[in-house]
Amino acid sequence: MITTLYDIDFNIETEIDNNGTKTLIITPIPYSIDDFQKSSQVLDQVSLEILWSKHYYGISQRTGLFTDLYNTFEELSARCNGIQDYIKMQALYCDLILRYGTIIEEFAGICSAVREFSLNGTSISEYFLAYSDPMGFYNSIANGNSRIIKQIFRLPQAKFDLNRIFNNITEDERETIWKGIQVSSQLIYELFLPICESIVRKDQDSVTYYDFYNKIKHGFSPVFPFVLPIQVNIEGVPIERADEEVLHENYFEIVMIVHDKLKGQRTPAEQVKYDTHKLATPAHTWESVNLEQAKIMFDIVKDIDYLYKHLVKTYLSFSQGNKRLSLLLRPGNLITEEEQIIRDIITNDANYI
Repeated sequence: MITTLYDIDFNIETEIDNNGTKTLIITPIPYSIDDFQKSSQVLDQVSLEILWSKHYYGISQRTGLFTDLYNTFEELSARCNGIQDYIKMQALYCDLILRYGTIIEEFAGICSAVREFSLNGTSISEYFLAYSDPMGFYNSIANGNSRIIKQIFRLPQAKFDLNRIFNNITEDERETIWKGIQVSSQLIYELFLPICESIVRKDQDSVTYYDFYNKIKHGFSPVFPFVLPIQVNIEGVPIERADEEVLHENYFEIVMIVHDKLKGQRTPAEQVKYDTHKLATPAHTWESVNLEQAKIMFDIVKDIDYLYKHLVKTYLSFSQGNKRLSLLLRPGNLITEEEQIIRDIITNDANYI
């Protein structure tokens, strides 16, 4: 018997027990059983559970939560008036940083995990759950290594590889497919680049988007300089500028975050203190709270959503025995004739070895 709850179908079979109770045998989305079982022959159970869940709801859920935060921030910034509004703006901005950081860190982890699976057959779940180097991952992408991108997205790494994928295609068709692969790889790189640029530290006291413990402190330990009776000298202020403008810019349009210095930022003595006594060296970071920077984060999250969905769909399709090449192309990347040639070839199962 099929029962639908929240637009999700459940197959429910009932067995009456000897003690007068019943046992319900429940299978969600029963029409997907065959695809799920096919995938379980390629992926281990937990890896499949993770990718399957991300495909249906997980990626959109994370993006949706960020979108809700951003929309609230955007609405408040348009009517911000009074100290409580500014405090709320700072809190929202800290939460945006925290959520943004977890999104780009998770994306690095899943990209690295599926690449390791493609290269070595390593369990996606085991690698993903132990992953801890998102900055190293994004640095490798920022360096322009197209091979890594092709490995992640299961794209042929060399034109010769097409000989092991397709049969009965001409040399011209082979060239066109290779051009599509190169264009797809370049598009993915261009979408990755803003993520890389946002995560890689460019100065010694910048807000970091990748180290989870510091992100938590970004989100929950802001300091409010406008209530601290500490003298601050602001130099170089034009004579004609109103004092209230300077106060507003330096005390209300920023959020001050106190966090532990990261490795590489500490002096030798500070590093010894950390290693020996597990004591932090406080560092102050001033981050401008503005809609422009929030919009940059929002746009990057949408790009991650786009790449992430394509990535998970690619691996689930592969795990179900689909040999088809999966390219990521946008209108205008290729001329119409080239798009048609590629589409005709890669969607025809008879063309695959």
